[in-house]
Amino acid sequence: AEPPTGDRIDEIGDMAQAIRVFRENGLERQRLAAEREADLAVRDLLAKMTQRMQGCDRMDELTEVIQRFVPQIVPDLAGRLYLADQQRSAVVEACNWLAPRHSRPEFPPLGCWALRRGLPHRPAGTQIDVPCEHLDLDAGAERLPDTLCLPLMAQHEMLGMLYFELREDERAAVMPLDYLQLLTENIALALGNLRLRDALR
Repeated sequence: AEPPTGDRIDEIGDMAQAIRVFRENGLERQRLAAEREADLAVRDLLAKMTQRMQGCDRMDELTEVIQRFVPQIVPDLAGRLYLADQQRSAVVEACNWLAPRHSRPEFPPLGCWALRRGLPHRPAGTQIDVPCEHLDLDAGAERLPDTLCLPLMAQHEMLGMLYFELREDERAAVMPLDYLQLLTENIALALGNLRLRDALR
């Protein structure tokens, strides 16, 4: 409920001010509690996804787990999982989620700044940077789409890349970078383990 507003300088004015402060503190506590619950829910999903990925024995099982869990963890972001194909010297899509629009399904490794540098690359957003060559950009667009490329590395080897873009209907959304870094590390570890198993076989 909204407390009445007033500028009276007496006991009633003091009481109204105290009620307003009490209400604002309560709303802030509610907001923090909701953020904590949402954070715990996402971390539970990440832990569950990691367990499922570690149990995968084939690449198609791993891509199915990724396709199921990633849209639940970051529902505002469409994306693709790319894997490095050494024989063809290309980076090839293994799976995608939520219909990404701005990145090609296959491109040479040098077509992505994240793969060149081994670091996350975000050409739009809070800071200006150079867009990757694998992005399909609209010629008449006033601004770049907000995209993020995250290299997948395990045992000092480049295994592929995670690509994310803000969906068209989510202009006000933000990229939760902490979750995306955790996601990248877990997927890279699962890919590395899967390749190690294949090599042992």
